[in-house]
Amino acid sequence: GTLNFTFNAATYTQQQGSLVLHNGIVSAKSVSIGVTGAAATSASLSGVGTIQGNVVVYASISAGFSPGIINAQGDYTLTPSSSSKFEIASESSYDQVRVTGKATLAGTLTVPFAYVPSSSGASFPIITSGSSSGFFASVTATWPGVSNSNNVNATYTQTSTNVVYTSSSSSTTTSSSVTTTTATTASSSRSTSAASSLIVSGFASLTPVIFCLV
Repeated sequence: GTLNFTFNAATYTQQQGSLVLHNGIVSAKSVSIGVTGAAATSASLSGVGTIQGNVVVYASISAGFSPGIINAQGDYTLTPSSSSKFEIASESSYDQVRVTGKATLAGTLTVPFAYVPSSSGASFPIITSGSSSGFFASVTATWPGVSNSNNVNATYTQTSTNVVYTSSSSSTTTSSSVTTTTATTASSSRSTSAASSLIVSGFASLTPVIFCLV
């Protein structure tokens, strides 16, 4: 099903709680996850589906249901307060965000691995876009029952952001910084009404929700 916010160039804001996509579609001029200046907000975007409009993430995003894909049909902006999580299940199965417009990157990235890649240099394009700028401030990998260190970095091209695995013989799993590219972060005012969880399914099943359109 599709949840449409199309009148008066509407903006949807998930200030608190979760926006969960179950193969559904949210259509609005802009979709905001969290609000500017509220770094401690508990708002989140997760699941599998499509957002028709620009996406701005102030809080957290976790694509997929181990794993899965969120399609953003517009620009995609991660602010410095945002946190992103992309799970890697295998070399051919991992979370992704596919952006038709420009991806502006910032904030932190966490990458839970369900396995250890067989070869150093394995690369996973977690975000694809028409163009991109910015970078993640930090990248942290987690591993299932692995005691040796396995380093993960993010690399960037004009159209993709990639998680790259590099094996290591150290004794501790590390958080590694990423390459330095100039970041451009967009900020804009958002609504102030709190929202509870909203689930958008293929058959448009919704939990109780309070939202604000501007």
